[in-house]
Amino acid sequence: MDYIDYCNEIKKKYNMIDGKRNIFIIGTPNHGNMGDQAIWYATQRIMEDFFKDSNVTDIDIGDFWTDIGAIAGLIQEQDIIVLPGGGNLGNIYMDDEMIRRSIVTYFPNNRLVLFPQTIYFSDDENGRTELKKSIRIYGSNKNLVLMARDTHSYKVMRDNFANDVFVLPDVVLSLNFVNEDKQRKDVLFCFRNDAEGVMDSRVISEMEEFLRQKGEKIKYTDTQIENYTKKEREHLLNNKIEEFQTARLVVTDRLHGMIFSAITGTPCIVFDNFNSKVKNAFLDLKCLDYIMMASDKEEFATDYELLKKKRGGIYDEKPVIERFVITLEEIMQLPSAKSGQKDNSIQNQIDALGSWSLKVGALQEQLKEQKDELVVYKGWVTNLQRQNDELRNVLNATQDRERQWNIQQRELYNCIKSEREKNAKKRLGGRK
Repeated sequence: MDYIDYCNEIKKKYNMIDGKRNIFIIGTPNHGNMGDQAIWYATQRIMEDFFKDSNVTDIDIGDFWTDIGAIAGLIQEQDIIVLPGGGNLGNIYMDDEMIRRSIVTYFPNNRLVLFPQTIYFSDDENGRTELKKSIRIYGSNKNLVLMARDTHSYKVMRDNFANDVFVLPDVVLSLNFVNEDKQRKDVLFCFRNDAEGVMDSRVISEMEEFLRQKGEKIKYTDTQIENYTKKEREHLLNNKIEEFQTARLVVTDRLHGMIFSAITGTPCIVFDNFNSKVKNAFLDLKCLDYIMMASDKEEFATDYELLKKKRGGIYDEKPVIERFVITLEEIMQLPSAKSGQKDNSIQNQIDALGSWSLKVGALQEQLKEQKDELVVYKGWVTNLQRQNDELRNVLNATQDRERQWNIQQRELYNCIKSEREKNAKKRLGGRK
């Protein structure tokens, strides 16, 4: 396939039509985190509603490196690139940061909009180094606009980045899945077990025991699922939402556990995570009397008593949608900068792609280790085969001796039997 054929295939894949504006949501998740999938779903709906006559499409992380070359060749001046929101802007999730840096470097002439993100660079040498790289790369693209997901992130972005910065809540809050026809029962526990989780397992066990003594039945879930496929992503998201729609109470430390509770009108007690993104996002939900934050098991018990009689809340997504519309209108009025060519700064290219080369090096090292392990494994297999052959030889020899012994036993038995028959005939002959 030559480059023209390649570009034509990509045009068909993403429904691109010459002269029609495209909205590319680039870097959407290809994994089973339903919080991230909800961000894609809500972003898609916001952009489709705002740009009604445009082609809104997404390029997930899995397709990014194979498809982005053609997109760069096909993109039109009026096309817009959206970078998904979430909580991965920083040095904790470097795969996502590398994709953002690459897009910012590769597309200097199109409007780029980063949807609401929580920013977190660790307070150490690595975090400070990566923050400087992102500041330099983001600042090199005058068409990039940043949205912060909370006031703390807004302050950090305004203090560090030269780009225009807006503050908006998590885009998932633009959805409404309240369903009064659903029957609610049981308490739903939704706790994370990754690097962001800080909940002590003993505290969780004590809360479980507290609820059981109150006669509650507990169910367990997570916003992370294992059976993800892109084809089924909307169906899988709806299934996860239904778990929250049918819960009487949710106890969680996941940000989207809290948000799913909010948009389904489900009473919720939420705990913070390691970088305070849950606590910061909670400030947008303090107006909801069915969402409460606890810092320990005592506050949890108090919140439980306040929420146990609630059977659901009322959620209004319209103010959130209005904030996005107003912000997008303001962004569309911003002047565009035309550089005429992508940023070819050597340093920015290195910073944008350097982590990937390091990852390749790490994979090569892993491959070497696996090859070494394979050599050892082959040695084990050879040794086991030799031992097996020896055992088989011993077994065969034993079986041969057993067959010979059986033959000898039969021959001896036949001799004894013959002698007995002869003696019996002699005794009978003597009696006659």
